[in-house]
This record gives sequence, structure tokens and C-alpha cells, in this order.
Amino acid sequence: MTPTAAPYRAPQPLALPPRPPLAGLATATVVCALLAAYTTSKLDTMARLRGDVSGIAPRTMVLVGLRRRFSPHQAEYDLVARDDRARGAWTIQLTSTQMRDRRYGDELRVRCLDDARACYLRDSVYVSDGNVQFDHGLRVIELAGLAVCLTVMARRIVRWRMLLRVLRPREGAG
Repeated sequence: MTPTAAPYRAPQPLALPPRPPLAGLATATVVCALLAAYTTSKLDTMARLRGDVSGIAPRTMVLVGLRRRFSPHQAEYDLVARDDRARGAWTIQLTSTQMRDRRYGDELRVRCLDDARACYLRDSVYVSDGNVQFDHGLRVIELAGLAVCLTVMARRIVRWRMLLRVLRPREGAG
């Protein structure tokens, strides 16, 4: 008996790699982008309320009374415009330290958000230097997260495409 040679079989093509997992990164990218947009908008509003950029003119308002107390050190008060008392009350949050030298009927120079009917002093907690610095740091973290997510997604896609080129060479090349 003579040994028979095995019939020639063409090598099987290699299985193509699956698409890289991007759903989690895409979700994180969208979340980071939305958070960064919100923080940027908040920083813009804070800058206008502080008077750092133009956009909200200061107003003279009259302190008329206590609306609600949050704690012994923080409360919300009603304000009315000095020249237009018919439009209704606006609100302002003041600490006990800020209220120490003020009485009902006193005029305050404030900047107000018309849509929220809320007013702020230059030294309010919302527009304080510490809160602005915190939000700037938060925006840096959000933008860094966005950059990392986009970079990792791009690297995964590039590597996947390179692997596809190796496993599936173009017809007629060579």
C-alpha cells in the first residue's frame, strides 16, 4: 500500500474581529459633554451676576421681609423693585452675617435673574469666589473626561480598522 497524499485544502480565512465595544464610552462621552455644557452655562451666569462680564445690569431693590429660613445662618428674603412694587416680590438668599447690618426697608444694590426672579449680592454664596473656583475645577475635570473618552474611542476604532486591513487585504493588491 502506498500512502495517499491528503488532498490540498485552501486555508480558511481568519474570522474578522468583532467591532470594538464603544457603547459605554459613548455614554460617558455624552454625559461628560452635557455636564461640561451645564457647568459652562452656570459659570457664564455667575460671571454676569458678579459683574465680571456685561449682561445683567445692577438694580436697586427694597428688602421687604423674610420668606423662609433654611437654618439659623441662612434665609430667603423678599425684595421688590424700588420703582415698580406692583410687579411682585423677588427673592434673595442672605446669611445672618449679611443680614446683620440690614433692616427691612433698606435698599440693596443687586443683580437679578429675570427668569428665576432671584437676586444676588456680589458676596452671595452662589457667586462667591470659592464657588466660582470650584466650578472652574469641575469643568476642567469634565473636559478631561470628555477628552479621555474621545481618545480611547478613537484608538479602539483605529486599531480595529488596522486589524481589518490585515485580515482582509484588498483585492488586486501586490
